Amino acid sequence: MHLDRSAKTRRRHCAQDSGRRRLSVCDVGRLRLLGERGSGTVLGAVLAGVALIALSVVSGAGGLAVTKSRALTAADQAALGGAYALRDSSDEARACDVAWEVAGRNGATSLECEVQGNDVVVTAHIGGTLDVKASARAGPVDCSD
Repeated sequence: MHLDRSAKTRRRHCAQDSGRRRLSVCDVGRLRLLGERGSGTVLGAVLAGVALIALSVVSGAGGLAVTKSRALTAADQAALGGAYALRDSSDEARACDVAWEVAGRNGATSLECEVQGNDVVVTAHIGGTLDVKASARAGPVDCSD
């Protein structure tokens, strides 16, 4: 590090002046440095807080995505189960009973079921911390084309 002549003189003067009681240029510099002590700790605490908030947001978004996926799976499986039951028995109540049973096995807390012609339409709800619902439709496909 290159120091100019005045900086060298100031440094030498400060070393000689340290025993005096009056406030010198050197003491003002020391006071300024003392005022900045602990600022790294504060900065570290703020950065840790920001990281914690970011982690919470990412965790919440991940939880929402998982719950939505579970709701979609429950709805799809319930609609398929109801459609197979409707095909086998032609009983709408039986189709919705089977749909409810399948949705419950997939974690659904409630289910709305409706038979529209040959299709079974269900809406599965997955409750808990996040309340998510998903809908699905299943029925026979016309293959005459």
